[in-house]
Amino acid sequence: MKLLLTLGMILWVTITIFSCSKECTFENTVCTEVPPADELCQAAFDRWFYVQETKTCESVFYSGCSQRGFATQAECEECECL
Repeated sequence: MKLLLTLGMILWVTITIFSCSKECTFENTVCTEVPPADELCQAAFDRWFYVQETKTCESVFYSGCSQRGFATQAECEECECL
């Protein structure tokens, strides 16, 4: 159940980010990162990702081989579409 919820959230974040109608340029490249959808590792991460369409930050729990996104909400909120 948790896996389906996590995969659904990853899919939603990915679709949301790629459906942004305006191309944004960010000084910090972490602002454009999305949770991995195809890494099968035993590590689990709870990280913050910037969603361009809503211009908000969302906490995402995912399984992967490496950390992506931001450790804190405050760091994520520094993302601005330039």
